[in-house]
Amino acid sequence: MKFVPDIDHLYREYKVIALPQDTHLTPLFLEKLDGLLESAPAHELREDLLEIYHAYLIHEHPALPLHFEKLATHIHLLIDFLGSVDRVSKTEFPSEENQ
Repeated sequence: MKFVPDIDHLYREYKVIALPQDTHLTPLFLEKLDGLLESAPAHELREDLLEIYHAYLIHEHPALPLHFEKLATHIHLLIDFLGSVDRVSKTEFPSEENQ
């Protein structure tokens, strides 16, 4: 009989994550992302990014670069990502304030 670990128990106890072989999420990537989120919460990073983006638009409005549409798409993806991370972190790791 083959041993099958209790995945739910492993996740609760060790935060085990099963990833597909072809993912971009490596242990180093996850470590760096965790370090980023340890330095500031996702909502603060999102607000900072929005502020920088807004200042950039005000400053560069008369002469936006040719690749601005691509830049704007990437910024919006990052803003949406940080918003999602913030919502998930509030659900998965509620602070005493949110309870």
